[in-house]
Amino acid sequence: MAASNGAFTSWTKKNKAATYNGYRFDGEIKNFSECLTKLGATPEKMEADCIKTNATKNEDAKDKSEKASAIAYNQTQIAKCKAVAKGQEQIKKLMKSVEKEFNCQGLCAPSTWWWYGDITTGSPQKGCMIAIKQKFSASAGIAAIVMVISIIVSFCLLVCTCGQVCNKKE
Repeated sequence: MAASNGAFTSWTKKNKAATYNGYRFDGEIKNFSECLTKLGATPEKMEADCIKTNATKNEDAKDKSEKASAIAYNQTQIAKCKAVAKGQEQIKKLMKSVEKEFNCQGLCAPSTWWWYGDITTGSPQKGCMIAIKQKFSASAGIAAIVMVISIIVSFCLLVCTCGQVCNKKE
C-alpha cells in the first residue's frame, strides 16, 4: 500500500492536474475494461442511465393524444439508447480484436495501458495505425500491382472496342 502511495505521489508531481479517485493498483484489475466494470460503468448501466435521462415524457397524461405522443417519444428515446449501446458494444469488439490481433493499443500512438490485454505484461509498445500499416504493407503492394495490370488490360480493351466501332467497312 505504501508503494502505491509513493507511486501515485511521484506520478502526481509529473502530472500537476491529477485527480485521485481512491483506487490503487492492487493486481486485481488487469486492464481498463475490468477497471470500468469495477467502477460500475457497465454497458447495461450506461444504457439504463441513457434511458432515464432521455425518456422523460410523462406517460400518465389524461389526454389520449398527449399520452400517445409521450409514449411514442419515450419509445423513440429508448430505441436510440439501445442503438447507441449496440454501437458501443460493436466498437468494443472491434477494439478488442485489433488490440489482440496486432498487439497494439491507441490509434496514432500507444497509450499507457491496455484496454483488454493484461497490464502486468507491460505497456503497449506501438500504436495500432503503425501496426496495421506494417501488417498490410506487403499485401498493399500486391494490390497496387494488380490494379495497374487491370488498368492496362481495360485500356487495351477500350482501344480494341473503339477500333471495332470506328471501323466503317461493311
